[in-house]
Amino acid sequence: MIALRAAALLVALFSVACSPSEASDTPIPGPWPPVTGQAYPDIELLDHRGQTTSLRDLAGKILLVEPVAMSCSLCQAWSGGGEAGAIGDVSVAQLPSFEQLLRDAGVDPAHPDLVFVQLVLFSLDGERAPTVDEAAVWAEHFGLDQRPRTVVLTGDARYADAVGESLYPGFHLVDRDFVLQAWTSGHARGGTSLKGELLPKLAALLQETGR
Repeated sequence: MIALRAAALLVALFSVACSPSEASDTPIPGPWPPVTGQAYPDIELLDHRGQTTSLRDLAGKILLVEPVAMSCSLCQAWSGGGEAGAIGDVSVAQLPSFEQLLRDAGVDPAHPDLVFVQLVLFSLDGERAPTVDEAAVWAEHFGLDQRPRTVVLTGDARYADAVGESLYPGFHLVDRDFVLQAWTSGHARGGTSLKGELLPKLAALLQETGR
């Protein structure tokens, strides 16, 4: 059943318009890539429903931003590929979803102060920015469109470059004051350990009171 559903969604994925999201004339908000201890870039992009979304509007919540390439096996696994099945010729094995990693770290994925943001930077071919329709197929396949406090953003051509490639698979932890507290990446040096530092920091931020 999962295989049939994944195959149907793959057909849908390659049936959508193949032109990537056009790059805005506006430069990427700085700093890019994000810098620990500085304000997170006020990224404004279309979500998977075609609605303009600004991350700055989410200030006051704790944001967990995941840069994603649709062809990335870890990105698919963390999105729930072990249960939903993979999109395309990607092996996700039985790796845990990120929701499970959060639970293992003592973090409630449904915490009301936590907002999960997927920043989809690359399409399934791994070379260009996705279309909104492709982001919609991605969100539907992994059930992200049904999760509360979950935002799926469609990266445009400004983000589909070497900097974007350096950010996935990974996560950015942004505090209530919209400041980057920690980041991790499988491709860039200088980040923190996901399980050893980022997740414990997330747990500590969620435990803060009086905010």
